[in-house]
Amino acid sequence: HQNHRHSLEYEILTFERIIESQYITRSLQNRADELIGQAEEKIETLSNYNKLSNLSLRLYGIYIKAGHVRDERDYENISRYFKKELEDISRKNLGFFEQLYLYVSYAWYSLIVQDFLLQYRYAQKW
Repeated sequence: HQNHRHSLEYEILTFERIIESQYITRSLQNRADELIGQAEEKIETLSNYNKLSNLSLRLYGIYIKAGHVRDERDYENISRYFKKELEDISRKNLGFFEQLYLYVSYAWYSLIVQDFLLQYRYAQKW
């Protein structure tokens, strides 16, 4: 599973950082910056994965609990929530599973707001 690979890579980077911080290897000076950059990339990937998988599950739960929007207020609430949840997610360089959960989230959102054409498009990508 792709996410497990990212978790493992992050653990390896963390271990390398511990080793470098103990001055054990006395490697090149820019190795520390390289490790920091790699760790930040992995953290962003794992964060996006978690946020998007959580969002898709929450939207599914909302649909199961409440169904489709019934009025303008419902529409505004779910739209505001959906946009707020996507604000912090960097969409550049999303991996396979991050894209999958993004499409699943859009499919659930569009089903809830009864935009069936958009729901069909994202369900196809899903």
